[in-house]
Amino acid sequence: MSEGGSESTGIENRKSRGHPRAKCDWKVRVITPQKKRFMARAKNISVGGVLVEIPEKFSVGEHLYLEIQAFFLGKQKLIKVVGSVKYVVFQSGSFNLGLQFATDTKEFAAFLKEYVHKKTE
Repeated sequence: MSEGGSESTGIENRKSRGHPRAKCDWKVRVITPQKKRFMARAKNISVGGVLVEIPEKFSVGEHLYLEIQAFFLGKQKLIKVVGSVKYVVFQSGSFNLGLQFATDTKEFAAFLKEYVHKKTE
């Protein structure tokens, strides 16, 4: 465990983001390949991935099914996507997972682009 009470795995991958991201606070249902379900919170998001805060630890390289309940400017969007765990950070009693979207994002890309653009202006 490093100073400040946080432990990280795969942190070097955080520097290779290809899309701007914006803070959010959206509910996320996480479903494992073994059909275990967890509730989590999306903390930031981009067109290419999401940072999820969750009480359960996962490993870099795992694939998780995500249902993100997104809200923006009166619009509600249920984003269903598979994410690949790129890094894990333990902080303040929960795990932050950096997930890269591993399935097609065309269905919700315009929504996320608009969200990120407005939140980062």
